[in-house]
Amino acid sequence: MLTILAAVTELARSNIKTRQMAGTAKAKAEGKAPGREKTIDDAAVSSWHKENSASTKLTAEHFGISPA
Repeated sequence: MLTILAAVTELARSNIKTRQMAGTAKAKAEGKAPGREKTIDDAAVSSWHKENSASTKLTAEHFGISPA
């Protein structure tokens, strides 16, 4: 009984992986980049940091981002 359940589970996992790979290939063909879109423009952060002669900590607090 457990062998049958294991086989069904393995088949289900295989189907999930196949659908995931198809979705990834479709997104790649459409030119979409993986991951979350950036919410902060790096150039804006850098220019604000230089214009205000601010510390890294102050700049991070101003933009609500991590100083790391």
